[in-house]
Amino acid sequence: MNDDSIENEHSLPGTSGRSIRTYASVTWRIITKTAKLYDEHDCAIRAAGVAYHLLLSIFPLLLFLVFLGSHLLSSDEILPSIRAYLNATIPAAAPDVERVLDQTLQARGSFGLIGALLLLWSASVLFTSVTETMNVIWRGPQRSFWRRRLIAIVAVLAIGLLFVISIWLSPLTVLPLPDETSLSGQVLRYVLDPGLIILFLWLIFRVLPNRSVDPQAAFAGALLAGIVWRAARKGFVWFLASGLANYGLVYGSVASVIVLMLWAYMSGVILYLGAVIGSVLEMMFVVESSEG
Repeated sequence: MNDDSIENEHSLPGTSGRSIRTYASVTWRIITKTAKLYDEHDCAIRAAGVAYHLLLSIFPLLLFLVFLGSHLLSSDEILPSIRAYLNATIPAAAPDVERVLDQTLQARGSFGLIGALLLLWSASVLFTSVTETMNVIWRGPQRSFWRRRLIAIVAVLAIGLLFVISIWLSPLTVLPLPDETSLSGQVLRYVLDPGLIILFLWLIFRVLPNRSVDPQAAFAGALLAGIVWRAARKGFVWFLASGLANYGLVYGSVASVIVLMLWAYMSGVILYLGAVIGSVLEMMFVVESSEG
């Protein structure tokens, strides 16, 4: 069935059954194309690369975020919000995050500009790998090493900016409203926090590929990836708290590292799945329509 016949079906009365079949056919086509491209681009293996590079860059990233927001960390009221933010973002490594954060706060006087730049360089390793994969998924030519590294550094700075914005917004949870109700943490949990995640994913899909990406296709992929990531995070936290997976019995003292890498792998799978879906939507509804 070609595009002309699809348009004719929508324009004729009494064709609701055909319309349903048409939508089902388009949906099935999106699913099959997504599965095919996901496999062709080795996204599962590339997601494992995300876990490996995250292990190398996670603590430099946290230290850089602490350095960037050090003026906020001096407040006893804001520190619990920062810990809650990091623990919610990286649920698998909550104890390690808190321990590193406390140690960093005790020794933050040793941080200087040179140390911050070194942390920034180390934290950008993850986004260098992600940038290369985004070019593969979105069919963009690969950049040179230095350009990839520069974009990765900018991505780390963007994370730092979102981090600071989230911390600045956290005091809003106790502000009274005119109707004598309070703006609870539910607003941040269900509106602002998902919104920042989707915005960041949208920027990844738009900026990292070395080509112009359709903004609507990128937003569709970011929206899906953001929703799935939020649901996966809740499910992962429940799974760890349920006792069904006792990694300590198998891996001993390195159990937290294994759990962290597992969560990073799941996040990489969701990230690349959203990018592939956005790429498929762009090919189906932008590239094919322009060629037709």
